[in-house]
Amino acid sequence: MEPRPDLAHYLERYLEAWPLKLLAVLLGWAYGPWQDGYGVLLALVVLDTLTGVWASRVEGRSIRSAILRVRTLTKLGFYAAALMTASLADRALGGAGLLPAALAVAVVSEALSVVENLVRVYPDSPLGRVLRGLLEARAGEKHDRKEP
Repeated sequence: MEPRPDLAHYLERYLEAWPLKLLAVLLGWAYGPWQDGYGVLLALVVLDTLTGVWASRVEGRSIRSAILRVRTLTKLGFYAAALMTASLADRALGGAGLLPAALAVAVVSEALSVVENLVRVYPDSPLGRVLRGLLEARAGEKHDRKEP
């Protein structure tokens, strides 16, 4: 019996594939060099999805995998398009800082979504009460001004 190839063998084999090299070049051109914020954003999207499922289960709401998949892919597609646009505009404007700003907005948005989901899971926690009060006050302000 022949020994199984190790992970390095598979990585070397797949990295030699020209479609992957072309994809890497295109992604590098569109998004620029890897930034730690990309990894943080991906981790927060996963965490948001997991906490959202958890919160829905706690609330007794049904979860459909097709809807979850569409929402997650739509979110990832939106972030990819927004970050690519910011990267290309940043390059065209000579480094105006648009990509870091867009990445920061996306990270903060996802972090807030995770916090919202945790408040749904633990509504009676001190953090949950404070955040619910802030959200209700903000909703009241919008209603008074008749904002959407």
